Amino acid sequence: MSAQARLKTVLVVDDNPTLVELFAEVLNELFYVKVANSAVEAITKLSSDSIDAVVCDYHLGTQNAEVVIDWINEQQPRLAKKIILLTGEIGLDPNFSKNNFSVLYKPVEMEELLIAVESLFERNQGLME
Repeated sequence: MSAQARLKTVLVVDDNPTLVELFAEVLNELFYVKVANSAVEAITKLSSDSIDAVVCDYHLGTQNAEVVIDWINEQQPRLAKKIILLTGEIGLDPNFSKNNFSVLYKPVEMEELLIAVESLFERNQGLME
């Protein structure tokens, strides 16, 4: 990764605290990581913090990632192409194909996650603010 003025900030959202810690630990090698355990907490952090990308589990307890994605599309469209969705569902809603974000299927290898986030920034380099 090229030297930059500041580390990119990645918000990791999952309702499983163990997975959030694991993902954060892996991503923390190259990025500044913030975590959220629910859609509401994710939106709160997105509203108040400077976030460069989002790694979000699809199922978030009583809500799902669509709540977060809809908020991003409406409030911070610059992040719309900087989302990695995590899911265990093979037959995910076809509406997600209209979005240009990555989908990783659980169980995800930690190296695969790290590479996906790195490539997300590389692909969107011209779109960064």
